[in-house]
Amino acid sequence: MKRNLVCTSIPELEQELDRLSGGAVKTSGLWSFAQILDHIARSIEWANGQKSGFLPDDVPMVDPALGKKFFSRMVRSGKIPTGVQNEASPSTREEGDWQAQMARCKAALATFVKFSGKRPQHPFFGFLEESEWVTWAAMHSSHHLSFADLQE
Repeated sequence: MKRNLVCTSIPELEQELDRLSGGAVKTSGLWSFAQILDHIARSIEWANGQKSGFLPDDVPMVDPALGKKFFSRMVRSGKIPTGVQNEASPSTREEGDWQAQMARCKAALATFVKFSGKRPQHPFFGFLEESEWVTWAAMHSSHHLSFADLQE
């Protein structure tokens, strides 16, 4: 069952990652916890200007005006729609080393908050201001983490 989780800042996201590090995690949906963390790490590494495989190299760009409208609507709603497909995302469940992926997420986030270079153009939202990148990173990550929770 998907949780109602909305992180709006990097500290909130880091707090949620720390909470999930504290025990056995169950997931709903297709992906394992390791796959969720891998996806989040890839997305943050990509936002840091690294070739991470987060998106296909030939991903088409959406019209920037439409992308900005969608981004604004998404931020107002506080939600990222479920079911948006990314060709580079897993299509089958695979268990993995979630602790290693958690460390990778935290390292990518540490780089993200200190990053001073040029961020890439987002294929759906266009060029984002730094504050919008923070919003995107927190919302995107919390969207995926909403499919994971500590086992009771």
